[in-house]
Amino acid sequence: MLVHMFLVGFLTAAAVLWASVFGYIGLLLALAARARRTGSGRSDDELPAIAVVVPVHNEEGFIAAKLRDLRRADYPRERLTTVVVDRGSTDRTAALVEAARAAGTTVALQQVAGARGKAEQLNAALAGLPHEIIVVTDVDSALEPACIRELVRTLRADPTTDIVGARIRPATTLLEERIHWWLLNSLWWLEGEALGAAAVSGVCFAIRRSAIVPLPADCSAEDIHLCLATGARGRAVRLCRHALATELRVPQTLREFLRFRRRRGAGYVRELLRMRAAAAPLRWHFIRWLRLAHFFFMPLLAAAVGAAALALCTTPHVYWVAAVATAFVVPTLAALFASTTLGAEGGRWWHLSFAAGRLAGLTWFSLLALPRAVDTKFARGE
Repeated sequence: MLVHMFLVGFLTAAAVLWASVFGYIGLLLALAARARRTGSGRSDDELPAIAVVVPVHNEEGFIAAKLRDLRRADYPRERLTTVVVDRGSTDRTAALVEAARAAGTTVALQQVAGARGKAEQLNAALAGLPHEIIVVTDVDSALEPACIRELVRTLRADPTTDIVGARIRPATTLLEERIHWWLLNSLWWLEGEALGAAAVSGVCFAIRRSAIVPLPADCSAEDIHLCLATGARGRAVRLCRHALATELRVPQTLREFLRFRRRRGAGYVRELLRMRAAAAPLRWHFIRWLRLAHFFFMPLLAAAVGAAALALCTTPHVYWVAAVATAFVVPTLAALFASTTLGAEGGRWWHLSFAAGRLAGLTWFSLLALPRAVDTKFARGE
């Protein structure tokens, strides 16, 4: 009798875990299939004048290449204003910007004296720009020539959308990092199409002036904060799959991967805990609580399911363990092998399989350690 109760608990916990991942994705797929969009953003209407903001701090190793990268954009040159926002670099960053301007590059340098971080840089820069659409991009990124154009077109095509993010490709051979971004790109695109509630990466995104809000000085995930604030007002956040940005400063080893994911995950959670909006749409509350559950509750549930599975392997009910494992493994592998993105980058099925397994383990370990990395004042709502 006790073994049967234990089995029921195991199956119930596994079902909750499965529903939080694959059930949620299935719901998004169904909703996205029913969603009607106003267009792909590929109209031939005249593109507006925009500003591209590049926050920097001691980036002499990247700034010259970034300015060349922006000159390759196929956006009309006379309608694109580049603003480099520096918060007191002590290296040659500012000098390299001035040298590029002297050589004919159309770029403005804004110095933000006393800024303590990227949030204060963006507050100063975004508040002073008159453009209706502003593109923010990191200095350590390379944009496909059509990236900016696609972001702006997608934003203009849907008047209910206030933020559009680019699809991110990491410049690494580390399969775990590539699979990680493939998962995020896929999930964020689905959430945007189904619920209008995607997240975007600060690597590159476009935002309407009306969506700009002051960022807290201690904000370490300004992209997530802006997305949450936009969704809380009932406005949509989406990801444009036609806009591709390559992130250059990314993990190259598993140790770096763990450090990156823990730091960025902590910033993400801080903004989820910080942002409270009682009057926000129901879908906003649903996704916020689901993400918090994924960060705090699901790792513990996964540990419990794993421990229970090991215990059941010593009983005649081992076939239930095999069935549950199959329910998780089969859809995961099917999605990986169906991915044209990972396949196009040379991923072999056995490499992808092992990397996906390592990614699951590393992610689980990082999430278990995450609460210790989040300042307790955010958990208390202070």
